[in-house]
Amino acid sequence: MNTVKWPSFSCLMHQRLKLVRLPSFVVNINSYQASAKGYTQYNCGAEQHDCFQESKDYFKRKLLQYGVGTKVPIKSFLWNYREAPAQIRNILRPRIRELTKFLAKHPDTFKVVPDTVALVGCDDLKNVPNNIRMENLCENNCPKSSISSSMNSTTPTCASQSNKNTRVISTTAESMSVTDAIMSNSGEQIVVSVDCEGMNLGAKGKISLIQLGTTHGEAFIFDVLTCPQMVTVGGLKPLLESDRVIKIMHDCRGDSANLFAQFRIVLRNVFDTQVAQTVLQRQEQGKQMYEMVDMSLNKLCELYNVPTNPMKDNVKKMYQTHPKYWAKRPLTSDMLLYAAADVLVLINEQLYGTIASTIKPEFKTLLSELCTERILMSVLPREVKLRIKERNAADLKKKLCMEKVVLSDQEIELLKSLDLPDDEIDKLCTLHKARNEQAKLDQDNTTLQAVHFSE
Repeated sequence: MNTVKWPSFSCLMHQRLKLVRLPSFVVNINSYQASAKGYTQYNCGAEQHDCFQESKDYFKRKLLQYGVGTKVPIKSFLWNYREAPAQIRNILRPRIRELTKFLAKHPDTFKVVPDTVALVGCDDLKNVPNNIRMENLCENNCPKSSISSSMNSTTPTCASQSNKNTRVISTTAESMSVTDAIMSNSGEQIVVSVDCEGMNLGAKGKISLIQLGTTHGEAFIFDVLTCPQMVTVGGLKPLLESDRVIKIMHDCRGDSANLFAQFRIVLRNVFDTQVAQTVLQRQEQGKQMYEMVDMSLNKLCELYNVPTNPMKDNVKKMYQTHPKYWAKRPLTSDMLLYAAADVLVLINEQLYGTIASTIKPEFKTLLSELCTERILMSVLPREVKLRIKERNAADLKKKLCMEKVVLSDQEIELLKSLDLPDDEIDKLCTLHKARNEQAKLDQDNTTLQAVHFSE
């Protein structure tokens, strides 16, 4: 039995009491079995993972967000490390010296100079973040009236109809045939609805299905877990990145992050129905963007009297119990119904057509900017956050010009981000508190008068 002193390891060892005994800060190893596949791999379920390669890929993806060749301080880069999965944190401690040593072992990918690290040797990915930056990716995402009026109103509204109009695509030949047929439309713009299903969708997730809905009421479900080549060879990537194709989506943030992380796809020309609804609220009610509350797809459907996805709640509960639900094969009828329902609902003329035709021309620029921010939220997080902050600050400045304005607690926090002298901010905060108190007194007086009148 060997005795090893390692204080910082004691926390982890407490979780492995079957393997070790922990008297104070001394670890006594009770048993050990060497892996036949070596120290760098561990078994998690049926899959084998290379922890060190996974760590390298993780830091590579993070640095890619800054751009190839950009020098990033290693000290600030530790924040990315703290967001890393548990298996990565278990092999690297949050120490600058250890992280620097790890990055320096991979000169083909990382260039480490005193206190900074830069990404190198990624010619295939070099231009991805630099090309997109913060340009407008959705300049023509709102369709012309001719497209809206020509949309097919016979969208399936029940399970049997959805299944009849649903087709599963699992080969590159089928995928190329479908995408070519969609892209061959001779009109100025092509409209499809898009949705994705998978495991833990987002920058760290894995897409298993990509669904497309057409204006003819068809739903195509691309099984990219079975055949990932359909994305590149099968024509999905060119379609999703095409400016000619309007992609109708609902809250595209998770799907966009995953499509970029997994397939290097940068969505273009997205009409996000969740964003469009917030633009309508600003157009009709004059609300600021930071005051908006996002609306779920089912609530949006109820608002516009459109049939909702009947499987939404059941599948969500199933997914919470079984996180790998969308990795199950063969696909069940419930999985197909759920996957098809969202894209068929999204392209329903009564939903998408009504929202698109209601947005006034002067608000379409805001719509395209907000949809672009949704697409790039995980691709260029710093630039997007800065842009949102600048817009919120500009909106707040306009509100401050109004007389007798009462600020919310959220707006008081936003005041700190404005380029105002400290005494001016203190003055505004004091004024806000006084007006808030006055508003409460007025409300109490109104209530008392109402009670007195009723008596």
